[in-house]
Amino acid sequence: MNVDTSASNGNYIRISDVARALGLSKPTVRSLVKRGDIAPALQIGGMVLIPQASLESYMQRATIQPSQAA
Repeated sequence: MNVDTSASNGNYIRISDVARALGLSKPTVRSLVKRGDIAPALQIGGMVLIPQASLESYMQRATIQPSQAA
């Protein structure tokens, strides 16, 4: 999975970029982080950064594989 990290800090992705990649709103992504579904997140001041590896892991868990479909 390729996520545009040009606006990100190294291998960390901003909430807005994660929301765009997942097709979700920023508040929904914040809820996922708060619940621990996407973790760990790094908070610097008011900015929340998510490791790209955590996003990729979440996307794998959230994707239904053909063998899992009914």
